Amino acid sequence: MRALGFMLQPNLRSMEDELSYEDIQEAGEDFSEQLGRVLEAKIVVNGIRIRLEN
Repeated sequence: MRALGFMLQPNLRSMEDELSYEDIQEAGEDFSEQLGRVLEAKIVVNGIRIRLEN
């Protein structure tokens, strides 16, 4: 997640000066991937919970 690295660097004048459209797009793609993993895990956990309740 390179875009986050740009945001965490010290002495930035502003995020607009340092972040390009590509950096923001990459951060959004990374977020989407992580969200997908969370949703997949939630589905698995819910399936296990349902089996244990029956």
